[in-house]
Amino acid sequence: MQGVLEFIIKIGFIVSIMLLSGSINNRIKNRTLNSIVQGIVFGIVVIVDMSVPFVVMRSESSFDVREVLINISGIFYGPLGGGITSLVAFVFRAYRHTNGTIPALVDIVLTYIFTVIAYKKIEGKKISPRDIFILSFLTNFVSIIAILINSHNRNVDSIPLYIAIMIIYPIATVISAELIKTINLKNQLMKELIDSEEKLQSQNKQLQGTVLEIRNKEYLLKKSEEMFKNIFLNSSDASFVLDKAVIIQANRESLYLLNYDNKKELIGKSVLDFFYDNQKEEFLQILEEVLNEKDIKKCELLMKDKNNIDIDVEVTISKVNFSNKDFAYMSFRDIRLRKSKEEELVKKSQVDILTGVYNRVYLNEYVINLKPEQYPIGIIVADLNGLKLINDFFGHSRGDTALADTASVLAKMTPENGFVVRMGGDEFTVIFNNTSKEEIKSFVENTLNEFKNKKVFYGELSVSMGAPTS
Repeated sequence: MQGVLEFIIKIGFIVSIMLLSGSINNRIKNRTLNSIVQGIVFGIVVIVDMSVPFVVMRSESSFDVREVLINISGIFYGPLGGGITSLVAFVFRAYRHTNGTIPALVDIVLTYIFTVIAYKKIEGKKISPRDIFILSFLTNFVSIIAILINSHNRNVDSIPLYIAIMIIYPIATVISAELIKTINLKNQLMKELIDSEEKLQSQNKQLQGTVLEIRNKEYLLKKSEEMFKNIFLNSSDASFVLDKAVIIQANRESLYLLNYDNKKELIGKSVLDFFYDNQKEEFLQILEEVLNEKDIKKCELLMKDKNNIDIDVEVTISKVNFSNKDFAYMSFRDIRLRKSKEEELVKKSQVDILTGVYNRVYLNEYVINLKPEQYPIGIIVADLNGLKLINDFFGHSRGDTALADTASVLAKMTPENGFVVRMGGDEFTVIFNNTSKEEIKSFVENTLNEFKNKKVFYGELSVSMGAPTS
C-alpha cells in the first residue's frame, strides 16, 4: 500500500515538474539556451527522484521515474536537453553505486538513445500520444529487463508490478507530454495574443502619428494658402492665378493696369486675350514649362489692356498648389517707363553729341541687323575739307561749328530711306536702303550744290563726296 502511495506521489511530482518546465519554456526565447536550462532542471529532478525512490524489490532494487523524465526532456527539448538529463542521471547513479548499478547505467544510455531516435523521427511533425506511448513502453521494457538481470528480482509476486509499470509509466509519460503540450500551446497563444496586442498598439501609435502628421500638413497648407492669398491680394504687382491659361483669380493691381472695373470682367477669360498672336505661342510654351518642370520663368512681353493700348510688361510665372491641384501664378508689372529710358539711353549712345547724327555704334547695329529686303544698299562717303586749317586759324570751336553745319546739310538732304553717320573726325557716311544709282547720283549732285549755297563765317563749306553702290 505504501508503495502505491509513493507511486501516486511520484506522479504528482512529475505533474509539478511539467508545470515548471512549461513556465520556463515561456520565459526563455533562445531555443538552445532553453534546451540547456530544461536539461539542467530535469537533471536536478532526476537526482531528487533517484534519492528518494520507493523500494519494492527483495534485492533492494528501487523504482524511480527517470525514464519518464528522460523521455519528456528528450522529446520536447531535443538531444541537448535529453542528453543533459541523461548525463546527470548516469553520473548520479554511478556515484551511488547501489545494487544493479551496471544494468541501470545501460538502461539510462538505451533510454537516451531511444529518445533521440524518436525525436529525429518526429522532428518538425506534430507529436502524437501514440508515439509517446510506444517510446515510453520500449524504454520501460528495457528497464524491466535490466531489473530482471538480478536473480533476486525474478519472482512470481513481482510480475503484477512489472506489468503495472509497463502500462502505468507510458500512460504517465503520455499524460506528462500532453500536459507540456497544453502548457506550451497556452503559452504560445498568450505570446501571440501579447504580440498581437503590442502590434496593435504599435499600429495605433503609427496611426495616431500619421493622423497628427496629416493634421499638421493640413494646418500648414491652410496657413500657406492664407499667406499666399494675403500676398496675392496685396501685391504691388498685377497678378493672376491661372488654371492652364484661364484666369480664375485676379488682384486689384491687375484691374488698374488693364483698365478693368471689377474682377468679374477678368475671371473666366483666357490670359491669351491680352497678348498679340505672335506672342501667344511663346507664352503657352513658358506656361507649360513652369507647370511641368516646377521652375520659375521670367520674360518681357507686350500686353494690351481693355482699350487695346499696348503695355510693355515684365512677366514672372511660377507654380502653386492648392487642394492637390497645380495652378500657375502669374505676376506682371508695367515697364513702359523703364523701356522708354532704356531706349533713350540706347539712342544717346548711338548719336554723335557734337553733330546730332548717328555714330559708329548705330552703324554697327545696323550692319548686324541688316535684312535682305533692305537691299540694294547705297553708301556715300563725305569729308569736310580743311578742318585742320579751320581749327588752327579760327580755333576748335569754329571747327566744331563747321562739322555741325556739314552734318546739318547732309541730314537735310537725306531722304526717309537713308541716314547720316559721323564716322569720326571730318568723315561722314550716308546710308540708303532700297536705293538705285540714279537716286544716289541725284543726292550727291543736289547735296554738293547745297554746300555751295551754304554760307559760313569763312566763306562756303567745302565737302568731298564719293558714291559707290552695292
